[in-house]
Amino acid sequence: MSRRLSFLFAVTLLLIAAALRLWDLTTLPPGFSNEEIINIRITEAVRGGQINVFYDLGGEGREGLYHITLATITTLIGHGSIGYRLVSVGAGMITLALIYAVGLRLFGRLAALSSLALMSFGMFPTLLARQIRPETFLPMLTCGIILMLISALPAYRRRRVRGANTTIFASLGVFLGLGLYVHPAGLLVLIAAGAFIFYIVRFSNTVVSGRRTRYIRFALLLTLIIAIPYLTSSLRQPELNGFSRLFDGETFTLRNVGDSLAAIIILGDSHPGNNIPDRPLLDPVSVGLMLIALGYSLRRWRRPRYMILPLYLLILLPVAIFSSSGADFGAYAVVIPVIYLLAGFGASLVIYIVPVRYLAVGVGCLMVLLGVNVVWTFNDLYGRWGELPAVQTLYNARVGQLARYVDTHDTMPMVICGWSPSQSPSAARLSDAQLIDLMLNRQELDNIRYTECTSGLIFPQGGENFEVLIPNSEMLADAHPQITQWLAQGTFVDLPDMPEGSVLQMNVAEDLADALGAFTVTTPVSYAPETGDTSNFGPPVSFGGNVTFLGYATDDAGAYAPGSTLTLVTYWRVDGVVPPDLRFFTHVLADPGASPVANTDTLSTQARLLQNRDVVVQVTYVPLPSTLPLGEYRLSIGAYQDTSRIRLDVLREGAPFGNRLLLFPIVVAER
Repeated sequence: MSRRLSFLFAVTLLLIAAALRLWDLTTLPPGFSNEEIINIRITEAVRGGQINVFYDLGGEGREGLYHITLATITTLIGHGSIGYRLVSVGAGMITLALIYAVGLRLFGRLAALSSLALMSFGMFPTLLARQIRPETFLPMLTCGIILMLISALPAYRRRRVRGANTTIFASLGVFLGLGLYVHPAGLLVLIAAGAFIFYIVRFSNTVVSGRRTRYIRFALLLTLIIAIPYLTSSLRQPELNGFSRLFDGETFTLRNVGDSLAAIIILGDSHPGNNIPDRPLLDPVSVGLMLIALGYSLRRWRRPRYMILPLYLLILLPVAIFSSSGADFGAYAVVIPVIYLLAGFGASLVIYIVPVRYLAVGVGCLMVLLGVNVVWTFNDLYGRWGELPAVQTLYNARVGQLARYVDTHDTMPMVICGWSPSQSPSAARLSDAQLIDLMLNRQELDNIRYTECTSGLIFPQGGENFEVLIPNSEMLADAHPQITQWLAQGTFVDLPDMPEGSVLQMNVAEDLADALGAFTVTTPVSYAPETGDTSNFGPPVSFGGNVTFLGYATDDAGAYAPGSTLTLVTYWRVDGVVPPDLRFFTHVLADPGASPVANTDTLSTQARLLQNRDVVVQVTYVPLPSTLPLGEYRLSIGAYQDTSRIRLDVLREGAPFGNRLLLFPIVVAER
C-alpha cells in the first residue's frame, strides 16, 4: 500500500469517525448525567476564577486540568450541551489521529489503518467521545506520550537518522507532568513511560547515546518541576489526592481480575453510562488478533517497537481491573489505545502471514470485520442505547428534552418552572430549571424566564401567548391555589419527542387585565407614616428599579393564631431593566414605625431575565412567632437589592416618596 493511499484511507476513516461522534450530539446522550453535571459545575467555578489542583467533592478529590481546559475552550466556542461535548469529541478525534501516527511508526500502514478503523467504530470509544468527563482525555494522553516516547528514543526504524530533539524531549516532560493533573491514571502513564525508558536503556538491543541520555534527564526534570504543585497539594490534602483514588483496596481479588478481563471478551460493562448490557469491549475476532499481536511482541521483547505496547498494557491494565468492583469501561479509558493498537497490529500480522494467492481473501475478511463493527456499533448506539430506561434516568432525559425544545423553539416567550430562589450554586443537587440552563446552547435568552411555579409565576408581555415548561409535573401539587388557577387556564400540547404534560400554552392577557383592574379598588394601600401622607389609595404604585406594584390577594383568614403562617400574594409589573438581585419584602408590624415582629424576603423568579411588560406573581409565606402577643398588626411591603440591602424608593409623580407601602391590618387572636 502506497503512502498516499494509506493517508487517503486514514482521512476517510477519520471523517466517518467524526460523523459517528457528531451525529445527534445534542440528543445522544439525552441529557446530562449527575457525574457530568459535577464536572460542568467545576468548570463554571474555574470560569469564575476558582482554580485549584484538587476540587473537594464532599471529601473526594477531583483533578482540575480537564475542567480548566473545558472552561477555556467553551469560553471561545460557547457552552451548553454542544460546547461541552464538542471538547470531548475533539479529544476523541485527536486520539484517533494519534493512533494512526503511532501504529504507522511502530508496525506500518496496514496496522495503523486497522487500529484506526477498529477504534473509530468501537462502541465505548465512540460513547466516551460524547461524554463530559476527565476520562475523555486519557486515551489522548496515553497515545500522545507513546508517540513522543518513540519519537524521542530509538524505538523504531526511521527513514532518516535524527539526533536527539530538544522540542520532543521537552514536550515529553511537560505532558508527563500535566497528565497527573488530568486523572489519577496519569500517574501510571508516567510510571509506564519511566519503565519503557529504563527498559530501552538496560534491556533493549538498541544503543542510547550519551547525548540522548542527558535529554532524558532533562525531560524527567521538567516532569518533576511541573509535578511539584501536585505533590505538595497531595501532602497538604491527602484525602483528596489521586493516589488514594487510584485503586479500590477491596477489589484486589482473583474474582475481580476475572470479571474485569471477561468484560473485554464476554460480559461487558452493565453500567448504562458506559455500555449496553452484555456487550463486550471488543468483538471475539479482535480479541484474538490482540492476543496474536501480544504473543508476537513478547517473543521479540528485546526490540523496543514491539515491547512498548506490552509494557504499557502490563502497567495500565491494573487501573481497569482494580479501580472498582466489577467491570468499569471508564477505568479502561487509559489503556484503550494500547488494546486497539495491538488488535490492529494482530490484523496486519494475519494479513502478512496469508499466502499471496489468498491475500484478497484475508483483506476481505478484515473488511467484513470492520463492517460488522460498524453495523454493531451503529445499531447499539443509535438504536438501543439511548432508549434504555436506565440511560433515560441516568442522563435526566426529561430535562434534556425540555432543553432541546427551548433551543429549537423561540416563536413565543417561555416560562420555565423549577427555579428555586434559595438554590445555592454550590448545593449538592441543582434544581430542574438550573439543569435546563446548563444544557441550553442558545446565547440569546430574551424569550426565556425562570420561576418556581409553586410560589411564583411570570406572565410575559402582560400574559399574551406564552408557554410554561414543566420539568416535573409533581411539583404543581404544591403550588399555591392562585397559581394553580392561572395555570388551569392553559392547554397542554402533545409534541413529538416531548414528555407528556410538559408544555403548557397560555394566553391570559384579558383575564389578567381584569384581575389587575379589580385590584385598583379592592386592594387599598397607603404610604409609610414617615412620608406624612397616610391616606388610602389604590394601586398601581411605581418603585425605583423599574418595578410597579399592581395589587395583592390574601388568604382571607380573618384572624391568625400565634405560630400560624400568613400568606400574601402580590402582583408586580416590570417596566424596564430591573436589578439582578431584586427581592421583595413583607413585614408584619405591631406599629407602623417599629421594627417588624415577623418578616419574609423572597423572589421566586430569576430577576435578571425579566423583560419589559412582564407581570410577576409572588406568593409570600410569613411565619408568625408562637409568642406573638394578641392584637392588631399592619403589613408593610417593598423591594430592595439583595447585595447592597438598599431599598428601592416608592415613587409619587416620579419623585421618591418613602421606600415601603402599608397594606391592610391583620388580627392575631387565640386559636
